[in-house]
Amino acid sequence: MNFLDIRTVMFSQLITDALCTLVLIALWQENRKRYAGLSFWVLDFILQTVSALLILLRGRIPDWLSIIPTGRMSKAVLDRAPLFISH
Repeated sequence: MNFLDIRTVMFSQLITDALCTLVLIALWQENRKRYAGLSFWVLDFILQTVSALLILLRGRIPDWLSIIPTGRMSKAVLDRAPLFISH
């Protein structure tokens, strides 16, 4: 049973990540001096948005361009996860 196409799910994630990124950038611009950890959240959502875009473009762009950067961006976010929690 195929309820939703995976491309539809990924496109929805891309739109959601992009909107969250824009909201966080606006919050960061107003509160960057007050909350030090907000810049990490902005960076995280930027990386998530770019990763979702690259995954969505698989099959349209070369595999080395969609797989390798996506994996490295995901690893960069996961390596810094304790920083998100501590701030």
